[in-house]
Amino acid sequence: MPSGGMSEEYNDLSWLESELDQRDNRLGDTNRLGAPGGSLGGGGMRAAPAFALAPRGGMASLPGGTVQGMAGASLAPGAQGMKRKQAAAGGPPPRRRAKATAAPQGEGEMGSLQPVPPGGGSGAANPTAEIDGELLGDDLGAGEDTSLLGALNDQPDEPGEGPVVGDGGEGSSVGMVVDAAGAAGGPGVEPAVDSPMPLAAEASDGVAPGMHLAIGGGSSGVDPPDRSNSSPPVTAVVIGGIEDGRCDVELLDPETHRPTGERSRVAVSDCAIACSACKRETLLFEPPLLRCSGCDRKVRSGSSYYAEPRAGVRICTACFDALRTADERPAMLPDEVELRCGSLERRVWEAKEEVEQDHYVQCDRCQRWYHYICAAFPDPAQLPPEWGLDSQTLCCSACVASADPARAAQLLRQPGSSLLRALQRRSASDLPSCATSDAVEAHVAVEIAAAGVQASGLVVRVVSQRLYHCRAVAGMKVRYGADYPDSFPYRSKALFAFQEVDGADVCVFALYVQEYDAACPRPNTNRTYISYLDSTRWLHTSPPGQRSVVYHAIVNGYLQYAGAAGFSHAHLWVEPPKAGDEYIFYCRRPDPAHGSRPMPTSQLRAWYVRMLERAQATGIVAEFGDIQQELVSGLTSLRDFPLFEGDFFPEHVAELVDESSGGAEPHFSRKQSITLVEDMKAQVAGVKRRFLVARLSGAAPTAPARGTDGGHEQPVRSNELVDSRQAFLAACKARHWQFSDLPRARYSTMMLLALLGGRPVPPPQSAS
Repeated sequence: MPSGGMSEEYNDLSWLESELDQRDNRLGDTNRLGAPGGSLGGGGMRAAPAFALAPRGGMASLPGGTVQGMAGASLAPGAQGMKRKQAAAGGPPPRRRAKATAAPQGEGEMGSLQPVPPGGGSGAANPTAEIDGELLGDDLGAGEDTSLLGALNDQPDEPGEGPVVGDGGEGSSVGMVVDAAGAAGGPGVEPAVDSPMPLAAEASDGVAPGMHLAIGGGSSGVDPPDRSNSSPPVTAVVIGGIEDGRCDVELLDPETHRPTGERSRVAVSDCAIACSACKRETLLFEPPLLRCSGCDRKVRSGSSYYAEPRAGVRICTACFDALRTADERPAMLPDEVELRCGSLERRVWEAKEEVEQDHYVQCDRCQRWYHYICAAFPDPAQLPPEWGLDSQTLCCSACVASADPARAAQLLRQPGSSLLRALQRRSASDLPSCATSDAVEAHVAVEIAAAGVQASGLVVRVVSQRLYHCRAVAGMKVRYGADYPDSFPYRSKALFAFQEVDGADVCVFALYVQEYDAACPRPNTNRTYISYLDSTRWLHTSPPGQRSVVYHAIVNGYLQYAGAAGFSHAHLWVEPPKAGDEYIFYCRRPDPAHGSRPMPTSQLRAWYVRMLERAQATGIVAEFGDIQQELVSGLTSLRDFPLFEGDFFPEHVAELVDESSGGAEPHFSRKQSITLVEDMKAQVAGVKRRFLVARLSGAAPTAPARGTDGGHEQPVRSNELVDSRQAFLAACKARHWQFSDLPRARYSTMMLLALLGGRPVPPPQSAS
């Protein structure tokens, strides 16, 4: 859906920019570097005082710290004061965290640092944000890539959806965090092929039995058996013999990650830390996109752009040429930004140099290291600092699984871990419900039961509902004066659906609507506008391949509620996004039918038509048709055409009015009004298949509305994170909340629920 004419309060993302600035400041304040052992690379890699471990080719960070670095984590030089220190009074040890992000190539005193090649891939497909491949009813088959599915299960997540990684055998870690539905495995990422940075022999102090290492050629001259320095690092598990900077390891099969029985003694300086869940060194995020500040076009990797660093503006070559040759100001640039060609710097966008990767976190008991995503460890830098997540004790579920039942229960209740466990356990059902969500859930239960479909653990919640004003098109107000409203008040609602998958909730569907009720002036009175809906493609149904049945039931459940609340019409935008764009969710699961290509408009429209046909059959919708049939065919005045926030039509209506007046004050002749209406009809005819309009029957909802006031729940519930789909999508991109594979989807959902639900109130600790 185009984004024209958004109100300032609806489209304001300054809160996110402020939050990221504060986060950067926090990270900078807590990133203490510079321990004995000195520099290990031209990028200034140093050992961190609180660590025996640091990112490969990059820097280590204390809690909350992030720095630019290279792929992976490497064992850092040992030094006095770098070993793990127990907290006073028997408390938990200080949290260990490490993060590395891909940085530009640079030469260091110890050798050349190479960034992770973009071909290494994160396993995440190019983001596509169309409404959903499975909207046609197609689930992924047995050939899908399931390398990151949850390790707590021995069976696929859904029949016919491929194997589950995580065998639970020797050297394998299952479900990485206490009480978390941990996700083992990692995307199909090959570690960087460059050699690990040489390290001092004392680095063996940071190695413990059971820890996983990535082994490659280094300064010792000892290579893994039958491997060359040019090959990707080999993963192994430490089995003992830790002394004099060396350790004994057992190599793992690169495909199954099972121990091969092949053993070797390696120098620690040839090794880098590998995640004990996915057995990989790096877990890359999706490469960032650069969009022009002036026209919102995507700047391709390798292409030139122009930057004004002080203003934070980056424009494409087309906008720069227009500015330089015709003094034409970029259309989307804020008015307060002054641009001059002389102040712009020409740069080349290299997305691969901006790729970041996941943090590492260490188990406080066994000293193994895990990616945040693999361990389901909430990123403390994305949560309020007063929550104190860094002080929580982390015990991986591999430790719990290896303990006897009594000891395992004790580990699950250990002091200092209740906040962490509460965030990992939080369910969408803990969020407050309301009349809308109750009605939708009740309708979904009835509908899918009638269709013989099961979608266990499904929860629907209204996560945001706020009051806004859609400002009238200026030209319309000038033309019609007091006969046309200044604005159209409406209530924006965000409905999110979640499903429990292997013990952890996953966000599977989202719907944004605008409700213009009886108090709103004509022509928007009693109309609801479904502006966006999107899915992550992680909904599990029985039998498989029935996700569309559930999605239809969710939307029709809302339409039934809206009709009962007094809304007479529902407007639906049915156009898929452009390739590379997204509506609500960032970096979704790949669509097996379309890949990165958007679904054709005809197929998407057919999906909506089937949904409304079902609504008509069940008495929710009286009739429906395209916008030409239902709205425009009988139009006699332009002021009777409803306009919604961010819709396709407001800016086009403004252009029609301006053209009719020739830039002067509009005339009010009957002839001119007829011409305007005919022009509007002609414009609508060209896009009529992109819009559907349904007349609601006002049928009573499956579950009666409770706690309502004129069909609307009170009080208003607002959260800047989800108040608009733009804000949510921007936050997902900034925080790397991706939905391309199941562990990432679980992790993103966990972080979303953490911020929606607020700081948990841990239950009182029982005596162990």
